[in-house]
Amino acid sequence: MSSPDPEPRRGRPWRETGVDLLLVAGAAALLMLPSLLFGAPAGHDYHQQVVWIEAFTDRLMAGDLYPRWLGALWAGAGGPDFFFYPPLPYWISGALRAALCPGCGADRILVLSGLFWLALSGMTFRPLARRFVGRWSALAGAVVYMALPYHLGADWHDRVAHAEFAAAALLPLHLAAFLDCLAGRAAGPRLALWTAAILLCHLPTALIVASACLVLFVVVARAGGWRVPLRLGLAAVVGLGAAALYWLPAVTLLESVSSALMTEGLYHWSRSFLTTEMMDCTPFFRGLWPPFAGLSAAAILCVALLGRVAPGVRPVVLALIALVAFMVTPLARLFYEFTPLGWIQFAWRYLMLADLAFALAAAVAAQAALQSTAPEAGARMSRGIGLAALAAMAGVAAFEHPGLRASRNMNPVPALEMRLSAGAIEWLPREAFDLLTSGETAPFEALPAIPRVRATPAVPGVEAARLSASPRAETYRVDLLAPARVTFKRTYWRHARLVEAGTGRAIPTRASDGFPLTEAELPAGRGRYVLELPTLAVERAGAAFSAAGLAALLIWWAATRLRGAARGVSASRTRS
Repeated sequence: MSSPDPEPRRGRPWRETGVDLLLVAGAAALLMLPSLLFGAPAGHDYHQQVVWIEAFTDRLMAGDLYPRWLGALWAGAGGPDFFFYPPLPYWISGALRAALCPGCGADRILVLSGLFWLALSGMTFRPLARRFVGRWSALAGAVVYMALPYHLGADWHDRVAHAEFAAAALLPLHLAAFLDCLAGRAAGPRLALWTAAILLCHLPTALIVASACLVLFVVVARAGGWRVPLRLGLAAVVGLGAAALYWLPAVTLLESVSSALMTEGLYHWSRSFLTTEMMDCTPFFRGLWPPFAGLSAAAILCVALLGRVAPGVRPVVLALIALVAFMVTPLARLFYEFTPLGWIQFAWRYLMLADLAFALAAAVAAQAALQSTAPEAGARMSRGIGLAALAAMAGVAAFEHPGLRASRNMNPVPALEMRLSAGAIEWLPREAFDLLTSGETAPFEALPAIPRVRATPAVPGVEAARLSASPRAETYRVDLLAPARVTFKRTYWRHARLVEAGTGRAIPTRASDGFPLTEAELPAGRGRYVLELPTLAVERAGAAFSAAGLAALLIWWAATRLRGAARGVSASRTRS
């Protein structure tokens, strides 16, 4: 694959790069202006993101570097949400809170995080586009990438999909490293690094990226022999290893929670295909497909007619658009049914790949529009086509910007869930599955009034209190005149355990009726009990794999640098 750079990449002044990044950051601030002025949009996941950001960053500020169990959820009962949800976007939120606004509320931190990831998406798209087009054309593509309807409209304004929004900012880096590997360049360590980062951001995006890589390998790879697939496979293994501290526990422990809720009903992959039945099922669907169709047509015509101004970009753009068009229709049913792709829930998530293709096509259009002003008829026609294509793409992006129209999915924030600091119900135990799917709200409404520890039924002479609490352990004193069933206000999870302090004797627990709190039969008398969530074996295994993956990544990177330096010395001696 040829990836010409219209301007030499070596020796480019740092000032130029700095100016470009400032321009991208300014454009991101303008695009995010409605949220900066009025707060985060009340999209589908707004309340969940605000709750998670507040609970997660509170634990970070307290010194817990990877808070998997969040004790603030469910009115203080806690939940294992971050055993399953990715940590990297929330680590960034915590860093932004600590560095910029320690006293800010979760809504403001969410907006700052959104601005960070939006600006980063433009900054990462710029070096990807520079492989094909010049400086100003790459900047034009970067602005288009930030403003596209799915990226900014659906992911941020309609859904407030914090993790997916973050992953979209890393896609250009991953694609650039992948294309460099296909071209025979020593980009394996970079590909492994961005693979790990996307895994730490959003597992469904990682699955989408994997399918895109397979298609691009078939369409784009032309040479390299066995070394190219070997390098790609090694990058995948090292990247998976480096991110194992998150994904290994998340995948292994799914059977212990109500994960089936993620793939049932409207969340099943078959319900999000582009069909006549689904076109009008929600305003969200009606808002997605028209811009996708229009932008696809403009991008395909652009690279078909102007591909010569940016050799190498045409197969990438066409392959990505074709893949998205296939994966959002029932034609892809077998792939969702018999591969892990079924876990992405929504076929329209593939539109994040379409945004990459559209932005690359916009960069091509800008390159044609900015090319030499020679009077040849062919040059004038290319400039005209480029200007028309760029104007069409910019027009769709501007028209679809939520700042200029009402959001497609402005769901009101559920006051009850905010008051409870509600976690995600799919991460509650399987024992509560029937309750969660019944539509009842009474068990949740009663949570704030439940004491930290109580005997059921009430017996005379009960004295009970929580003595201490840490992120994953709580100590209680219980004094009973008669044996009783004692309920602790801590969300039940089968991997937690109740032990008698001093003796270490384990006491069987179960989920209580109603909201699944931890319940145990305790004997008469005074006792001290510790309800703890010990470090699980799969957590230790994930940490070990991550350490090994990071070590392999560093060794691979160092070896690549040394090999490159040796080649440079050899070439210098040859010239002299």
